[in-house]
Amino acid sequence: MCGKIKGEWAVLNRAVLIKVEDGIMCYVLTNGKYYIKITKTGAVAKTDKEEEARMFLTTEKAKERLKKAPGKTKGYYILDVGNRSKYYLSNGRIRFPREVRKSIYHAAEGRCALCGREIGYRTMTLDHIKPLGAGGTDSIENIQCTCGSCNLFKGSVLPDDFMERITSIFLYQMERRYEKEVRWKIAKQILDGMI
Repeated sequence: MCGKIKGEWAVLNRAVLIKVEDGIMCYVLTNGKYYIKITKTGAVAKTDKEEEARMFLTTEKAKERLKKAPGKTKGYYILDVGNRSKYYLSNGRIRFPREVRKSIYHAAEGRCALCGREIGYRTMTLDHIKPLGAGGTDSIENIQCTCGSCNLFKGSVLPDDFMERITSIFLYQMERRYEKEVRWKIAKQILDGMI
């Protein structure tokens, strides 16, 4: 069970002692009544005791287990042991609970991480910084607050490739619009030196 023992230590699955750091989270798989545990032979089993449940240090690892045994884990969700937040899967992706979405939104100060525009909580979309298709995960560290248009535009592109795409579009459009103006020629020289 991930919990405090002797103040600063926690036990993970009764066998591994880990040092508790600020913000460490543990997750279990539950349907609200039973928890998933792993037997000594590696089989998936159910228990009604949370302390016997298999603990996961990341939502991504918990998601992998859910996907590994879909028949035995049907109706189960990921539960954060610390704050009791529930993470459900939808089309193979984690659907983040309201508390987590609000935390991501407030950490971004209500602004799109890509364009910087203010966005409302209800219109915010969550974007995978490193796309799932490029080896990214559904972990909170890989999620950022974005407006719908930026998220759609970024698609499944890596951050550096996205910035390169934006820069290329900007330079092309500015060149088309202001190619004959001296101000643009000076600005372009400065930008070319920076890029």
